[in-house]
Amino acid sequence: MQWTFKYQPKDIDEIEGNPTPVKEMKEWAQSWTTDSDPLLLVGPPGTGKTTAALALANTMNWQVLETNASDLRNKKSINRTAGVASQMKTLSGGRRMILFDEIDGLFRQDYGGASAVNKTIKETRSPIVLTANDAYASSLKTIRKKCKKIKFKRIHPSTVQKILTNICEKEGIDAEEKALKKIAKNCSGDIKSAVNDLQAAGQGAEKLSEEELGILGNRDREESVFKALRTIFKKKDVQKARDAFEEAGETPEMFFNWVEENIPREYEEEDLIRAMEELSLADLFNSRIIKRQNWTLLKYVIFLFTAGVSAAKEETPHGYTRYQFPSFIKKLSRTKSKRSKLDGIAKRIGKETHSSPHDVLVDDWFLYKKLFSSKETAEELADEFELTKKELSFLKKQAVK
Repeated sequence: MQWTFKYQPKDIDEIEGNPTPVKEMKEWAQSWTTDSDPLLLVGPPGTGKTTAALALANTMNWQVLETNASDLRNKKSINRTAGVASQMKTLSGGRRMILFDEIDGLFRQDYGGASAVNKTIKETRSPIVLTANDAYASSLKTIRKKCKKIKFKRIHPSTVQKILTNICEKEGIDAEEKALKKIAKNCSGDIKSAVNDLQAAGQGAEKLSEEELGILGNRDREESVFKALRTIFKKKDVQKARDAFEEAGETPEMFFNWVEENIPREYEEEDLIRAMEELSLADLFNSRIIKRQNWTLLKYVIFLFTAGVSAAKEETPHGYTRYQFPSFIKKLSRTKSKRSKLDGIAKRIGKETHSSPHDVLVDDWFLYKKLFSSKETAEELADEFELTKKELSFLKKQAVK
């Protein structure tokens, strides 16, 4: 039995990683009337949309009629099943929830399906929930307007790891924390993929180590970022640009670097200038967040480096663009050892001089470089600051640069 089914949450309160959508779904269900709008659950695959819908029905003691793109292909089949069911209660007199799963996939080859779903929504006497990966698919335009949209985000790796740990405990698997952390990180917020990977690696085993994960295929985690960049650079839709960042599964800081690195590869002349101005303004807000610890400004930062950059262009770029990993991050990686040594030394100097490590490295470093260039002075300072021979040698090299 697949673990994704075996450990599927049965109650809406058991859904992990998307507390706000869960709260909104519960409020909708508890206050549902025949005048209520249907729910449209949107978000990347594996974030728990369908699971949450089924759990909600179970919590509310509603029967479920579940349909998806492979079940319903045209107007006739939709009217025959979902349309009829939406008008009737169950044999026990209870409510029935109509679940249109992967509704955006249903209309890829539409034969009157959209009009049939619209008719069902209009005439229903039952709660209706729809799920979609892409809420802005052109085929969903009329349906989207009639629904209450609830957005599911990619699940944070720490939450995914918690879920995997619970499964291992129930399966009697002694799993290394590093192994579960690797699976959680590798799935990029897709719980279903993470659980499938865990089952592939750990089913039937008593122990699971990081080395045993070699059987798992490497997922292309940069693809979600590339997709988000293409949306921002090659489309001119503010909402889609904003949503693209949410679906990329990256931190704001990291995604900012991705955008900064690749703007010059897409935009030219005046478009490039306007886009960089938006990015500069985002950076200004970000510095205020750091200085004042006012995190309410983060929404403006995200808006500027997504929607702002997208709207900055006059002409939409065409053709294929090869996006590059942020060179700034590569540089940080190459200099990590050096920066770590400097930070350690700055802390020791700061302790003796009653200065912060930041002040030592930014305001006073030019002076220390000069002092450490002298052999005698360097040895005296090394004793004063309790520096090791390796640290002293490192500082002497820095002093001559």
